[in-house]
Amino acid sequence: MKICYIYRSKNISFSIERVFAQIRKYTSPSIEQSELYCPRNNAQSPITYIKNMWATLGTKANIYHITGAVHYMALFYPRKRTLITVHDLTHITGVKGIKGFFLKTIFATLPFNWVKHIVAISECSKNEIVEKIGISPNKIDVIYDPAPDDFPYKAKEINLDKPRILCFSHLINKNLTRHIKALEGINCHLRILGRIPEQDKNLLEALNIEYSNAFDISSEQIKKEYEDCDILLFASTSEGFGVPILEAQLTGRPVITSNIAPLTEVSGEDSAINVDPFDVESIRTGIKKLISEKDLAETLIQKGLKNVERFSPANIAKQYENVYNKMLKKH
Repeated sequence: MKICYIYRSKNISFSIERVFAQIRKYTSPSIEQSELYCPRNNAQSPITYIKNMWATLGTKANIYHITGAVHYMALFYPRKRTLITVHDLTHITGVKGIKGFFLKTIFATLPFNWVKHIVAISECSKNEIVEKIGISPNKIDVIYDPAPDDFPYKAKEINLDKPRILCFSHLINKNLTRHIKALEGINCHLRILGRIPEQDKNLLEALNIEYSNAFDISSEQIKKEYEDCDILLFASTSEGFGVPILEAQLTGRPVITSNIAPLTEVSGEDSAINVDPFDVESIRTGIKKLISEKDLAETLIQKGLKNVERFSPANIAKQYENVYNKMLKKH
């Protein structure tokens, strides 16, 4: 069996590439692998589609796997032997007007109806595909993204008297403003990764919250940030998946996250404290609960380590292999 993995253009981002680098690393050696990176990424230019289509000529495989983002590439491959992995539809369904109609048609409606097999990275993503694009749930398998295999467990005595709380700020959905408000009067050090908007800097000063900030940091430094923290505060208002939950749990840190999908899928039933990301008081209650109940942090750490086993790269790779085999049998 030969699988050709189709990626968006190089140097656009690395999240999808990191996910599939791990999956491919743990895929059976009996499966031959190749890859194709799209030459162009400008969705508004017709030249992009022509050049990307031209790049497909000469690619030969049993299965063509669109790894994400460039869903329309499926239209250039055999429908029964092409698989699309859908990470989320935010960049498609969040745009209005003629441009929104075009993006939805090219990136979702046409390719999703063309192929016989789709993988969604969560039940939340699957439901979105069914409800917003009208695709039958029977053609969609759910396979989670893998937990990173390079985040080692680091034992640490969790400081609940003055915890170092890690959070993110590079996108509005990371919910930094509500996180800051929820920490008013709580003795802590807030460690923020990502550039801080000016209004949030002003809020931090006004509420007298001790904080520090870093951005544009390396992968190794990100690991160190998890090791140094006592708590991950990740009550996002929306996520395509939620890998930071797994990164923190792999490291051995308790997690506070949102009570909305897909974050509840990733955190499992009881391996994290789930709060309402739109309610400052709910976030605040979750933080105070964790720092006031002596044994809760250790309980969450142990449950977190158990939770991440579901997302091992070897397990995820095996699930994809099962889909490949199913596709070839039907073909």
